[in-house]
This record gives sequence, structure tokens and C-alpha cells, in this order.
Amino acid sequence: SYALGLDGDRKVAIASYNATLANRFNKRAQRVMDSAAYKGIFPDTRIKGLSERSEYVRTASQAEVIGREGELFSVGREGSLTGNEVDIFILDDLYKDAMEANSPLVRDNCMDWYTSVVRTRMHNDSSELVVFTRWHDEDLIGTLLSREPHTYLTDWSQIADLPADRWLVVNFEALKEGPHTEIDPRREGEALWPQKHSPQLLEGRRALDPHRFRCMYQGSPAPEGGLLY
Repeated sequence: SYALGLDGDRKVAIASYNATLANRFNKRAQRVMDSAAYKGIFPDTRIKGLSERSEYVRTASQAEVIGREGELFSVGREGSLTGNEVDIFILDDLYKDAMEANSPLVRDNCMDWYTSVVRTRMHNDSSELVVFTRWHDEDLIGTLLSREPHTYLTDWSQIADLPADRWLVVNFEALKEGPHTEIDPRREGEALWPQKHSPQLLEGRRALDPHRFRCMYQGSPAPEGGLLY
């Protein structure tokens, strides 16, 4: 909704592990665009009202910006985007759970869909945002990091100098690891949100299942049986 507010001619796609979840994200963005606050900030970006008669499309999976070229659409993993060009692709939770992420077949199918559908819908000026729980070190994010240039974000000045073909990697651990940086000034061992998840609570979860803790809370999975500390 923010991206379309800045430029109502953009085509934004949202993908998730199935169409139901992707459409839920789509409807949340549509509700933001229906709000009075949004209309006050971005008066030139408008979608069809729920009770409004208009030739513009508005469904759970697609919303067109009135009077502009932009639209918001959603798709489930392995779904089709034939004929749709994408300016901004948001991929959120492409694996349903740890069982899917630990399946070589599911990971391969996900990668095939990404290369044959997602990448083929984008152009020189397209942008991607990939965000999900790192259940496995060879998931989509792990594969992209092993094959494509990337930079870990440590200070804000990096954004202005980032090449167009480079991934920017951001990871906030539940318990801080490594030295503090400009974007994450916490000290080693400090919790990300101590009012909600205290260091004591997180340490208890780590003791219960170290492997799952690194996946769900630290964003740095490692092969089970091959953990090194």
C-alpha cells in the first residue's frame, strides 16, 4: 500500500506458500488503502470501494488503482502469473512450516517456481523483498545468498551505495549475536523485544531445542547434527 501510494502506476505482487495466505495479505493492504489516514496521505492512489460500481477490478487476489496503471495482486507458491509484469515482488513465508522446508522436493519445487515464474515477471527496475522463517540452510534465501551478490546491512549509508543487482540482507536475532552496529546497537546477548520475550525466556527456549531456536529466533539455520558452537 505504501509503494502504491508513492507511485500509483506500480504493479505489486504478493506471494506466499498458498493463495489463501497471499490473498489475506492482499486484503490487509486493501484495508489500509481504504482508511481515511491513507486517503489523506495519498489522495491520488485509490482503489474501488467495496460497494462502489466501477469498471476497475477489486477482488481478494487483485486490486487496480483507479485512473492509474498500478495494481496489487497475489499468488500462491507454484501459482501462475502469465502476462503480468511486476515492479515490486514481495515473497512472504514460501514454506508452510519446518516439514515443508526440510523436504528436498518442496525446496526444489519452490526454487523452480521462483526461477520460472517470479524472475521471469520482473524487469531491469524491479525490486524484490523476501522474508520468512529460516527453517533450513538450503531454503530459498540460503540458495540466493550462495549464488548471488549480497551485502549485510550494518549502517544506513550502505543503502544509498547499494548496486542494483545486489541483495541487502537484514537479520535481527531474538538474542543479539556479534558486535553492535548502527542499525542494531544492542550488546551481545540482549533481547530484541525484552518486554515481550525476555532473555531468560529465550534462553529457556534455546535450551529446549537449540536447532529450532536458531531457525525460528535467530534466523541462522544449520544442518541438524552438524551444529558447531
